[in-house]
Amino acid sequence: MGTEDKFLKEQFGNKRPFKVPDGYFENLASQIMEKFPERDVKVAQKQKKPSVWRIYRYVAVAACLCAIMFSVLIYLDKAQKDVSPELQSSVTYDSYYDVVDYVTDYGMMDNDDIYALLSEN
Repeated sequence: MGTEDKFLKEQFGNKRPFKVPDGYFENLASQIMEKFPERDVKVAQKQKKPSVWRIYRYVAVAACLCAIMFSVLIYLDKAQKDVSPELQSSVTYDSYYDVVDYVTDYGMMDNDDIYALLSEN
């Protein structure tokens, strides 16, 4: 026991100031239920099936998305075939060195740094 418990026991003893009447908890639930007004029990309604138009809406959205994706793929495939191989290789060749120049400038690399990196590999 803690000091507070000992102090309280010395002051008031073991006497309990409150008492519960006999059989109080046996009838408690029925007494509480009697105090509530009675209400009508509603029958659970079945959930409505989704309407046909709602299902068609989702199907239509999916079809539109598929059509857009396929049309973009066809356009990109056609655009890639229209570029001549000579033009494509020259653009790639020039753009590759432009990217390398940009990266080396951004990384503040000079020729000695580039030689050191190439000699390591």
